[in-house]
Amino acid sequence: DFELIVVNDGSTDGTDVYLDGLHEPHVRVIHQANQKLPTALNHGFAAARGEFFTWVSADNSCAPTFLEALVHALDRHPEAGLAYSAFAWIDQDDRITGFHRDQQLTYRQLLCHNPGNAAFLYRRTCHDRLGWYDPALEGAEDWDFWVRVAEQWPTVYVPELLCYYRLHDQSMTAQKQAQIAAASRQVFRRALARKHG
Repeated sequence: DFELIVVNDGSTDGTDVYLDGLHEPHVRVIHQANQKLPTALNHGFAAARGEFFTWVSADNSCAPTFLEALVHALDRHPEAGLAYSAFAWIDQDDRITGFHRDQQLTYRQLLCHNPGNAAFLYRRTCHDRLGWYDPALEGAEDWDFWVRVAEQWPTVYVPELLCYYRLHDQSMTAQKQAQIAAASRQVFRRALARKHG
């Protein structure tokens, strides 16, 4: 009981042909000229019909129980807006190089720093109230969204390993460090303005 929306954000490596060849009722494809991650996310969620939202970048992968475990956590905690889990780092050859466990996505912790969140699921109601990912915050658009969620809802942690996050030289994190740092500072300033404004 899920839908997979694939946003092809201007790929030039034949991804469009591959996606157009898929004939799977759970999969819907959106092709667009390259508009960067936040806008790609927004276009995907604008098309989404489900009760819960999540997203995964193309170079990462999820465990088979990813949706089941996170939906179960939110079902058990109806007060929570977002569930998140432990995840592993992997290299270009799919070898596990480390684990990320016991991170805390509380409002206080998120204001201090971005502890990392590769496996998550949140309610549509969070999106409906908070709005879109901000294209001006590329590289920190996810941290901004987690902060805004934690301002209004509790979060729930699932200790199960549910995602594999790939580290490589071509990732946005590796190639846009200065931009991400600038966007992160803006996330913090905006959070403080909401708190004290």
